[in-house]
Amino acid sequence: MDQPLKSQGPEVTRPTSTGPVITSKGSGRYSSSGASSGGAGGYNPNVIGAKDTVGDIYYKTYTEEERGDALHQAPWSLKQKDTFVEFGASREWFLNSFPPGEVNRQRAKPHEMLYRTYILGEANARAANHQIVREWRTMVREL
Repeated sequence: MDQPLKSQGPEVTRPTSTGPVITSKGSGRYSSSGASSGGAGGYNPNVIGAKDTVGDIYYKTYTEEERGDALHQAPWSLKQKDTFVEFGASREWFLNSFPPGEVNRQRAKPHEMLYRTYILGEANARAANHQIVREWRTMVREL
């Protein structure tokens, strides 16, 4: 007899406990207050807390072996009517625009290297913006 086909997607089951979930990458050296922002015990990026959003879970459960070749689909709750004059929409765009591989690469950097990367990136972006503003009139005519 023919048996029903199973769906291609992962099977999702309801968790049996309501406590924090630690992903396979977790080191277990931090405690969690249930929120992704950490608490008195510190911040562990691998602990999924009760207040985590879909975006938080998307990034915390990423592994290169499981999803490394999948397309990045930002887990936004942004609506088409949202604008970047709203802080919440701007923050969500920044939090979820980068693929998890890049987030993990940056997370692995020591603080000094992360700071150097930030300073170099900001200086280059501002210098390019300055040059664009200086050349705007000639750039517009060239188009």
